[in-house]
Amino acid sequence: MSAYTDIQQYYLYEKDSKKQLWLEGRCLEEHSFVVGKRYDRTIEEGVMTLTLSDVGRYVVSKKKVGGKEVPVLDIVNKQLTEAFENTVAIQIAYKGDSITVTKSEVDRKIERRERSFMAALNSGQPLNWGSFYHGAGILDGGLHEGFERSALPAHVSLAVELDRRYMDISCRNNTFWAPNAVRMSSPMELLAFNSSKSTQLHGICAGVPCTAASKSGRSKHKSMFEDASLPEANEKAGAQIFYFLDVVNRCNPALAIVENVNEWFASASYMIARTVLKMAGYTVYTRTVRGADFGALEDRERTIMLAISRGLVKKVPFDFATMVPRIAKPANLAEVLIDTPDDSDAWSTCDYLIEKEKSDIATGKGFRLQWVDPTSATKVGTIGRGYQKRRSTEVQIRHAANPDLVRLLWPVEHARCKTIPERAIAGVEGLTLAHQVLGQSVVREWFVSLGIAIGEWADQLKLEFYSAKNDEVQYKLAI
Repeated sequence: MSAYTDIQQYYLYEKDSKKQLWLEGRCLEEHSFVVGKRYDRTIEEGVMTLTLSDVGRYVVSKKKVGGKEVPVLDIVNKQLTEAFENTVAIQIAYKGDSITVTKSEVDRKIERRERSFMAALNSGQPLNWGSFYHGAGILDGGLHEGFERSALPAHVSLAVELDRRYMDISCRNNTFWAPNAVRMSSPMELLAFNSSKSTQLHGICAGVPCTAASKSGRSKHKSMFEDASLPEANEKAGAQIFYFLDVVNRCNPALAIVENVNEWFASASYMIARTVLKMAGYTVYTRTVRGADFGALEDRERTIMLAISRGLVKKVPFDFATMVPRIAKPANLAEVLIDTPDDSDAWSTCDYLIEKEKSDIATGKGFRLQWVDPTSATKVGTIGRGYQKRRSTEVQIRHAANPDLVRLLWPVEHARCKTIPERAIAGVEGLTLAHQVLGQSVVREWFVSLGIAIGEWADQLKLEFYSAKNDEVQYKLAI
């Protein structure tokens, strides 16, 4: 009998709609499960144990491989199917004269997160959310407003943001924090490699950096391979999907949300994320959204990914179509502007941008000035984090009396274009920082609507739970 411990993990087979356990070969022989040997098997609390016994009820079978008889265990029965009903993969441990069959760690993690999520949901306790690449918490603010509107208790228990200034703004201006929240200012890579601790969260959201995948990012930041089509080669942002998946593994959330530019969803990063999430037991949904469709003047287009633990959507499927617009878009840009005196220093001729546009046209580049009359502009393009630099492709307001003069949006106007409440940037000192915070955020109404949709889905999940409980009670009474 072998003194070694042998471990195998593999996906559980099905045969005639029943679970099938098939074992053969070296491990059986080395642990004395040879052809003709008798053994017993028991199943208790989801664990199957096979133990050699001279008076055992079962006998090790055989098959011929290359003219040689090899031992085989082929188990297909109701007890196995019930014990591993929702199990995808199993772990088989051979030790001494026994074999232990348990659910894989993937399946155990699925059970833990779904049990934790449902326990909080049914008790009315707040769901613990994590926020990564947190920024100033604008995405989270929208999401948690949606939760509140749908009567789903939730708060942010853990947040990680690279820039301490952004975290300070969020800490000051947001009310979604748990009483014992952990708020970290740190690069994600340091979090991944310097900590072995795990924190069970019910949900996480992440604005994974888009600088490596966006059109402008690929153009500006040539990779180490001089291949702009390979965003993963970007030294600063290319590996961020690894750190996000590390968070998923550690925090084991029932729900995970990612927002990014559309190009990211055609990248290797997304393909890897989707494959790993599915393997880890999540159902992955995506939806592409536009700002103008959700009441925003800024008509940026982005894609949202929502991954939900598979057992939960098996009970109640989630439908992204339930994420619907709630507010009407302002009729034009003038509706969100504040009074700016005609002689304000904000007005400028920006002659250098006019010359740049001429040069771009001459060289066949597509960059054009976005100088608009606020009464006729019904929407604007994406306003980025570098807006204060007066870049040629971002919106500027034409002077009503002098069309040669233009100005940038004030931060409060920028916020209104994104459906962001002014309180989100309260106390922010400096135009540059305010525009950075806003420019790298989101159309907030997307996430208010998503929070409502998740809250309504969670409410249906509770009803399904209590309905199933009632059916169970009625069944027991009947027998």
